[in-house]
Amino acid sequence: MPLVTMRERGQVTIPGDIRRALDLEPGTILEAHEEDGKIILEAQDNVSSSDETLEEMLAESIAQADRGETVGPFNSINDWEKYLDSTEIK
Repeated sequence: MPLVTMRERGQVTIPGDIRRALDLEPGTILEAHEEDGKIILEAQDNVSSSDETLEEMLAESIAQADRGETVGPFNSINDWEKYLDSTEIK
């Protein structure tokens, strides 16, 4: 069983073999809770937009930016509005 060290800000790295076995990718949302003195992390599948919290939406936005899934910069508000009008937003 691999050992994991918690860093100063509470961050831990999930070992690669575990990430691969569970098919965890950057941006995966994990629910963390305590159970019988143990830390339990559970990957959240298919979180619907109506159930997303602001924290979850922010985490996904950061993950998208990390993956390079961004648009812009725009030269003006008008350019941004033209982009929005011409694109189906998911």
